[in-house]
Amino acid sequence: NGVVDSETSINRFVGLEFDLYRNSWDPEGRHIGIDINSIISTKTVTYNLVSGSLTKVIIIYDSPSSTLSAAIIYENGKISTISQVIDLKTVLPNTVQIGLSAATLTGESYSIHSWSFVSDLETTASYVSNI
Repeated sequence: NGVVDSETSINRFVGLEFDLYRNSWDPEGRHIGIDINSIISTKTVTYNLVSGSLTKVIIIYDSPSSTLSAAIIYENGKISTISQVIDLKTVLPNTVQIGLSAATLTGESYSIHSWSFVSDLETTASYVSNI
C-alpha cells in the first residue's frame, strides 16, 4: 500500500511529487504524481524538465470543487498540469503540516528560490510552529 498504515490517522498525507527517478511502482519517464496516503501515485502526468532551467510551480486546492491542481511553468513558456478531485476533509486530519523535501541519486540539485502559502480559511484558533 505504499508504506502507510491505513489503520491509523498518523500517516495520512497528500503529496505532490516531481519524480525524475523510476521506481518499480512508477510510470515510465519523469512525472508529476499526486499521492494520497501512499507513495504510489493515484494520478500521474509526464513532464519535460530541462536541466539547469528554472521552473515555477503553482499548487492550488479549490475547496468548493475539492480539486487539487498543480501547474509547472517552464522558462520557455510551456506548461505541464495535473489535477485530481480530493476531499481533503475526508483524507486529512483537522490539523496538518506542510512539508517540502527532495532527494537525489547522484547529480541532481534542487533549489527552492521562494515559496508562499495563502489561505482564505477563517478560523477562531491560531497555531504558530516553532520551526
